[in-house]
Amino acid sequence: MAISTVDGLLAGFTGKRQKLPIAKGGLSTMVTGGNGSYWRSTGAPGQGAIPAAPATCNAATLGGVPYTLPTGGDSTYLARLMLGSTVAQTTEVHDRLAHMGGLNGTLTTAQTVGLDLNALAGTDNIGQRKGRSDWGTVQWWLEGYTQLGTAGATATVNYTNQLGVAQVTTVSIPANFRVSALLPITPLPGDNIRSVDSITLSVTTGAAGNFGVTATIQRSEISCFTANIGTLYDWTQLGLPPIYDNSCLFFVSNNSTTSAGTLNGAITLIQG
Repeated sequence: MAISTVDGLLAGFTGKRQKLPIAKGGLSTMVTGGNGSYWRSTGAPGQGAIPAAPATCNAATLGGVPYTLPTGGDSTYLARLMLGSTVAQTTEVHDRLAHMGGLNGTLTTAQTVGLDLNALAGTDNIGQRKGRSDWGTVQWWLEGYTQLGTAGATATVNYTNQLGVAQVTTVSIPANFRVSALLPITPLPGDNIRSVDSITLSVTTGAAGNFGVTATIQRSEISCFTANIGTLYDWTQLGLPPIYDNSCLFFVSNNSTTSAGTLNGAITLIQG
């Protein structure tokens, strides 16, 4: 089933509503204009683990918003979002599809990533959660878990596109690549990424650190224009986006300064 009438919407708000608290610690030493991941931030939801081998994420994965899956054929929707931040910023709600970690900032030989959403499509409902059949709504990132060294490097990313063709793109990794920083992996024009296969650094960063590759899909966003004042978006502003079964919801910052703020508020999901 799906919510397609006003009566269904009202029933979702009155009978099948889950209001879940958000209280996430801030992210320091970010880059102005960059992105940050609240995955490793402490609070509620709890701190997500640093991944090792490639793995899918689901509604029960620690670090994601811990909601209850629907029953009886019902569907889940994001219906209300209230957030306040100690820093003016836009905060996005993403479904964390899959991730891997353990990449080394001192190796200049090819490091295997092996994060293949096509192969994982039958696990944790990835086939539906990924959105478009051409993989065009999936976003790919380099994510920092422990700080790399003081030298910047170019990461050559070998990936497979939507047609199954092996391709190559690059990502510039800045000096002192930070914990919880996100760098977008941008494919070649006309391409979408369905798997990231390996990464090769141009030079050593000077410290092994720990970084990885993460695949997400954005579900919504909220703009906190003023620090320490909450912002509320209802279902009309959010667009009532569907939250497909087993989605792993977490938060991504669009940084307006060199930090991402402490988040407080609530996310409301309805089902019907």
